[in-house]
Amino acid sequence: MPRSNQVRKGMQTDEVFGILGEPSDTMRGSVGEFEQVTATWVQSGGATKVIFINGVAVKISVQTR
Repeated sequence: MPRSNQVRKGMQTDEVFGILGEPSDTMRGSVGEFEQVTATWVQSGGATKVIFINGVAVKISVQTR
């Protein structure tokens, strides 16, 4: 079972990093007054992208090859 299945919305950044490890790519931006961080993990079977706002996961997308 892919580890990304254990990641849920509302998790803190360090919880997600604890499950998936260090991201392959990280982008920082801002939405209004909020800090947005998009982290992407590339695995052999695809990629997991998690968008965090103020350290909380708000959107999770998993692409499989």
